[in-house]
Amino acid sequence: MNTLLKKLPLLLIAIGAILLSSCDIEPVSPVNPNASELEVQVYGAISGAPREGIRVSLHASEYDARNNINPLAGYAWTDIDGFVYFYGLPPNEQYHIRAKALLVKSIRTTNYLNRGYNFQAVPIL
Repeated sequence: MNTLLKKLPLLLIAIGAILLSSCDIEPVSPVNPNASELEVQVYGAISGAPREGIRVSLHASEYDARNNINPLAGYAWTDIDGFVYFYGLPPNEQYHIRAKALLVKSIRTTNYLNRGYNFQAVPIL
């Protein structure tokens, strides 16, 4: 009995290794594979440097973007490298990106998004 208790941890490790090796583990993506994701980078129009802390929103129309109404995915703020990400967007759609700094704004229209990854650069003063 005492010998069995000493070998129990090794036995449990062996059983766990066998169970894990026999499982087909596939990575699960939190993003719908049929959807689009949009990576936006905001940078200084003159300096070319990434702009951190810029509020970015997506809109269905240029009118909505210019008037800052009806953002499709709420607001996001750029990170230290000037990036912000939007996930789960319907593909084959065009969006209007509004980047708003303290006193200036920049509006850019995307191409029609492909399924998966898309990128848009947005210059701002």
